Amino acid sequence: MRMKLSLLFCLILLSCSSEKRPVDFEKIIFHTSPCFGNCPLLNLQVNKDKSMLFYKKKSGFSPKMDSQKQDAQENEYYKGTVSDKLYNELLTEIAKTDTVSYKGQNCCDAPLKTIIAYYNGKRKYTQTMFPPEESKKLISVLYEICESKNLTKTTKFEIEEGEPEKFE
Repeated sequence: MRMKLSLLFCLILLSCSSEKRPVDFEKIIFHTSPCFGNCPLLNLQVNKDKSMLFYKKKSGFSPKMDSQKQDAQENEYYKGTVSDKLYNELLTEIAKTDTVSYKGQNCCDAPLKTIIAYYNGKRKYTQTMFPPEESKKLISVLYEICESKNLTKTTKFEIEEGEPEKFE
C-alpha cells in the first residue's frame, strides 16, 4: 500500500512539473504574403485585452495604380474583440510553441507566414513559408481569428511588420 501511494505521489509530481507555465501575453501579430495565385494578404494584431485589429489586402495589385487609390479600393480596416474560446486557444498554442524553431526554405509559390509575438517579457519574430508541424495549430487559430464576424469597420491603421534593424 505504501509503495502504491509513493508511486501515485511521484506521478502527480511529474505531471505537475511537465505542464507549461502560463503565458504572460502582451500581443501577437500575424501577416501573410502574396503568392503567384490568389492569396490574400492578411494583417492581424491581437492584444492582451482581447482587442484585435485586422485588414486584408487582395493580391494581384495593378502596378499602374498609385498606392493611395490601391489602398482605398482594396483594403478595409476592422477592429473587434476575439472570442474567449479563440483567445484561450491562442494562449495555449503560444505556450506550446515557445521553443519551436522556424527555420526552413522559402522557395516557391506559397505565402510567407510572419508571426511577431510579445510574451513573457520577450519578442519572438518568425517568418517562414513552411511552418513546422508543432506550430500549425497556432497558425490555424490565427487564421480562424482572421475570419471573425464580430468586426467593425474603422479608419486606416498600421500593424508592425518586420524584423527591426539590429544596432551594434
